[in-house]
Amino acid sequence: MEQSAVAQGAAEVLDQYGDMVFRTAYAMVKNTHDAEDIAQDVFVSLVRTHPVFVSAEHQKAWLLRVTINRSKSFLRSAWQQRTEGLPEVLSDETFTPRESAVLDAVASLPQKYRQVVYLYYVEGYSSAELARLLHLPQNTVLSRLSRARGRLAILLKGEFDDVER
Repeated sequence: MEQSAVAQGAAEVLDQYGDMVFRTAYAMVKNTHDAEDIAQDVFVSLVRTHPVFVSAEHQKAWLLRVTINRSKSFLRSAWQQRTEGLPEVLSDETFTPRESAVLDAVASLPQKYRQVVYLYYVEGYSSAELARLLHLPQNTVLSRLSRARGRLAILLKGEFDDVER
């Protein structure tokens, strides 16, 4: 494949999946700049390796898997474990107080719970799809979702008492 065709293909993939890759990385590392670096690394890897995909869903799964792996590697890195980043400050106008409370609660969950909550609720994957994507038994995915919901219920107790169930 010639260079311009590769660049054009990469640009299309970036347009289609760039936000998803960034949001996934951000959900795991909780830092905009680190998530941007991880997303860039994922797309550089895509261009360098030229993987062959059988479908758009296969391509999306590959991008998510690489993003998750790069995020985990980042979190395990010696640099990350020995440093503490500056807290992210989002504009108060970005989210309503209720949305901010939910985001803060999800962000406070351990990484393994944040990961399944994000992929299930935001990206719309089923528990069976998550099991395949994360290389986990489906029951483990369901357990993590259940435990995450339980922790969120405790963290958000009283925040949404007026919401009908």
